[in-house]
Amino acid sequence: MTGYWLGRVILSCVSLLLLSSSTSLAATYRQIDVPGSTSTVIYGINSGGQMVGKYSTVTGGSGFVFSNGKFTNINYPGTTGDTASGINDHGDIVGYYYTDALHSFLYHNGQFISIAFPGATSTQVNGINNVGDMVGGYIDKAGHWHGFLLHEGQFTSIEVTGADFISASGINDRGFVVGYSHTYCDGSCDITENFLFYGGHVHEGSLETATYGINNLNEVVGDCNVARGQAFIGCLLTLHSTLYWNYPGMYWTAPNAINDQGVIVGEIEDFSLDKHGFVLRP
Repeated sequence: MTGYWLGRVILSCVSLLLLSSSTSLAATYRQIDVPGSTSTVIYGINSGGQMVGKYSTVTGGSGFVFSNGKFTNINYPGTTGDTASGINDHGDIVGYYYTDALHSFLYHNGQFISIAFPGATSTQVNGINNVGDMVGGYIDKAGHWHGFLLHEGQFTSIEVTGADFISASGINDRGFVVGYSHTYCDGSCDITENFLFYGGHVHEGSLETATYGINNLNEVVGDCNVARGQAFIGCLLTLHSTLYWNYPGMYWTAPNAINDQGVIVGEIEDFSLDKHGFVLRP
């Protein structure tokens, strides 16, 4: 199966997301909260079950890694309140923080390395695979958002025609990149659309859909009704089926990543509008 044909299959499945009936996902759910936090979000998980994210408190917050039941803060030197957005099987962590602009980093072997798209005013790294490829978004000098892929030290800009905002969110070891774009109009008809980027080409997917994570089995997670005034519903997309699902008892669900064992992580919001991290095990 060639990479191009596989990419077309994935997008064919994506295009069916909004046509599928609502289906429950039989799994074990677990809510995750950093002790003492007012909100917790999980953005990434590796095959070893290590998770990364961000938490907030009444006095601040931090990026974190959650491993073997223990939370450890991840902070770029001299900063607080940063976000750990992705982790690979080698334990390499990517993330970002805000000062005068968004800045990004790779945490590798105990050392922080700055990541910046050339000429950009802001860079946000969202994901990393086991090869060390990274994906994310950047803001150019005109204030426009673009997606990017960093492969073997070379940056590639990811563009979606007509979109005002593009973000590359996840990448697997085969080089398949998932993300989404946003197009603004008069404030009541904003358009969100997911995409797959592979082989230097963007393949657009479904409207009102944002995809955030992809594993090496080409299973994709995201939100399937990203529209004004609607509560997000999680989507799990495989080559054989598509599922809509929501964390039981929650207002909305946003799955951010899936590992090769099919474990899904993300964020949920309860009816008091408090955010929590979650883990879903098949």
